[in-house]
This record gives sequence, structure tokens and C-alpha cells, in this order.
Amino acid sequence: TGAQHDSVYLAFTNPKFKIIQAFAQIPQIRRNIATLLEAVNESPPRPIRYPELVELFVNLDLAQLSAILDKDVLPYMKPLPWDGTYVSLGSGSAEFIKYFAEVIDIQFKPPIHLFQFSYTKVESRGRSFKVHQNTEQTGCIVEIHTGDSATPNELISRLNSNLYAYNEVTRIATSDVIVHPSEVVAFYLKPIQSTGQGKTVEPFVFPKQFYLDRFILENSPLVEEKKMQERKICEDINELTKKKELLTRGDQGRDVLTDLRASLHYFEEVARKDEPNREESVNRTAEKLRRLLDFIVPTVREIDVSVEKLQADLAAVYEIPELQKHLYDLRAVFMHTGLPGRKQIYSYIRDAHGVWWKTVDRLVTEVPEETALTDPTGLHLGAGPYLLLYSRHLSEEEMLAPVAWPRSIADSVEDHNKKLFAMLHPEAEEKAGVPLAAAPTVSMLSLSSPPFGDQEVTQGLEDVEMQTQQD
Repeated sequence: TGAQHDSVYLAFTNPKFKIIQAFAQIPQIRRNIATLLEAVNESPPRPIRYPELVELFVNLDLAQLSAILDKDVLPYMKPLPWDGTYVSLGSGSAEFIKYFAEVIDIQFKPPIHLFQFSYTKVESRGRSFKVHQNTEQTGCIVEIHTGDSATPNELISRLNSNLYAYNEVTRIATSDVIVHPSEVVAFYLKPIQSTGQGKTVEPFVFPKQFYLDRFILENSPLVEEKKMQERKICEDINELTKKKELLTRGDQGRDVLTDLRASLHYFEEVARKDEPNREESVNRTAEKLRRLLDFIVPTVREIDVSVEKLQADLAAVYEIPELQKHLYDLRAVFMHTGLPGRKQIYSYIRDAHGVWWKTVDRLVTEVPEETALTDPTGLHLGAGPYLLLYSRHLSEEEMLAPVAWPRSIADSVEDHNKKLFAMLHPEAEEKAGVPLAAAPTVSMLSLSSPPFGDQEVTQGLEDVEMQTQQD
């Protein structure tokens, strides 16, 4: 079930429907769904109603309704089992995307790699490089472990940790690398249980854009060179850090600079100098302390400058044109507060204009991008983001290009919405601001009411929701 917000956006109230809501905002998915009927085999391998699926997406793109109630598409797709926990919500969503990917990608010949990517294993030692034979596999979900780990709690670092392993003894590196990248990449975020009490919970960080090139097979030799460079920089940083630690903390872990300054103050300002021999000894000790400080302070400053430069070099290791050809944009973030109830599941979805929308149950609101990227909700309950959707970067023109939906369905959509607006006050059509509008055809129930909603619509949604959840 879905409820429309100000004729701009649809809010789905079921977890798997929320995923469809996000799919409907990704141009690559919409365009392939638009040609799906031309590609469908006579005997589809799954019990899915493809015409009704296309019709649902047409309505999601063009309809100007207060509600769309689906009873012929999603109930026949793989259910999303959920026992109310954050973990099962993520795993269930991942399984649903796998199912959806199969029923779509399998219809296109040759493969379009909309959801599904292929990957294989490679091995390298220095500049020698070998691809393992007969190891190519396919997937559509990338599982990322979040939370308690030595690796930074950040998407690209965790992805690299998942796919790459380096043996310090043999100096052999093994990697899982992508052979054919997909248009859409889904990350299932699976939390690692914390092993310590009272640990600070770090939020999981993910970028609004990232380059996939460093994980693609054709770039493996270059990437391995960059990894060798990366390891050398990390070794240099570690050596400098140890040197600074030795200078500033000593063997006992005390603050050496504070102790030196306190001692110098004592010998300069407090120590008695009432006898010539004593005065000479005090002055000699103070001079030694000053020389120590004059050596340590600038040395530490130099170390800090060197480390800062090395860290900048480390951050830019992969920022070269050869590894910046496959750019992906964040399209959706799915969240769970860690508490029971459907209103504790919500999403952030970016539309074609770059605007972010937050959907909680049937409430849809525009939010700043920063909110979608840094929402800390659920952090201390072991929850938070459980699914991220990225899609290959498109130009603004490509993002805003209209989809060539099957004409018969699009015409029906336009006709039904004209009938809808004919029954409404002129302000409603002006508020919609879109000439094409649609209502469901015979395969859908429709509730035709103003975009503001009313009790009848709410009750209708709840009735169908109950039936859908039972199904």
C-alpha cells in the first residue's frame, strides 16, 4: 500500500514496499522496467505478474493519487520475514532484493547487469598477478559488517576489508574483484556484536558518492601498486607515531613535556640558590632541561607536520583519473530505530532533482542531505541504517529524462487522472503541477481523493494493509 504526499511522493508502509519506493526513484531501474514486457519469456521462471509490475511502476512515476493499493504484484513476490529485530529486517530486505533482481535481470538477453554483478578471485605478489580459474560468481547484495572492529566504521574501508586480504609473512594478497559491475549496488549492513562493556558506539559512515574502480578486475594490477604505496605510507605513519609517543610519553606513559616544564619551573623559580655551588648546579640542571625542551618541542612539531602530509597522501592514493571512471551515487538509506513497530522503520530517498525525502509510515517530509547521511537514530540500540542503495552516476539530463513507458498503460494513466482531477477543485490540479496523472487500471484498487487525505483513505489503506500483511 502507498499513500501520496502532496502529489509528489509515495509513502509505503510495508518494509518490502519501501524498497520498491526507492527502486521507483532510480532511473536505471525505471527504464529497464519500461522495456520488461518486450523481454519477458513465455514461461517466466518465477510466479510474478510482469504486466502488473510494469503497471505499478508506471503509476509510481506518473500517478497523481492519494493512494495506490497493490494486490496483484508484491503479495506474489518473495515475502520479507521480519521478527521485529534490526538484524532480521536487514537480512529479509537483502533476500527480497535478491528475489527482485532475479525476476528482472533473468529476463534480459544479453544480461543487462541491472542488479546482478559478477566477481572472481585474484592473487598477487609484488607485480605478479594471477586470476583464479573457474571462480567467477554472481551476486546482487554486498554484505558489510558494521560496528566493533579494528577497521574504521566506514563503508569503503569495510568494503576493502571484506574483499582484500594481505599475508604479511608470504606477502601474497588475495582479492575478490568485480568482473562486470551492475547499475545498482545494494549494501546490506550487518552489525558486529560489541565485545567490550562501556565502549563508545561509533556511527557507521557512508559517502554520498564513491568510485567502484578500485574493486574492478581490469584495474587490479594498478590497484595492487596503489596498495603497496598505501602500506608504505601506513608504515611511515606508524613509525613517526611511535617516535612521537616515545618523546612525549616515555616508557612510563607519563606526559614528558608537562613533567619537563614543571621541573624547569622549579629550577628556575623555586630552587634555592643561596650558595655558589648550589646556584651553579641549579642553573646547570635548568639549562639541560631547556635544551631537552628545545629539542623535543620542534621535533614533535615536525612529526605532526609529516604525519599530516602522509595522511593527506594516504587519502589521495586512489584519487587518480584511471580509478575514477565508475562513479556511484547514494540513492536510498533504510533505517530502523531498534524499537518494535512499523513506525520505527523509515527511509531516506533521493529523487531525480537531488532532493532527499524522509518517509515514516505515511508521513513524507523533505530533509537536508546531511540528515540522510548522518542520522544517529538507533545507534545505542544496535540499530540504525540496515540497507544502502547506490546507482551508477548519471548526468542531470539523464536523471530528468522521461521514461518511455508502454503507451497503452501510460495512456490509461493519463485518462484516469484526468477523470480524477475533473472531480476535484481546480486547486488540486494546480497543486499537483504535473500534466500527466494516473490511477490504477483494473489490476489495482484506487482511492480518488485530494492530496491532503481523509479518514476514508486512511481506513481503506489500513484495511488493505492488514490483508496484504496476512498474505
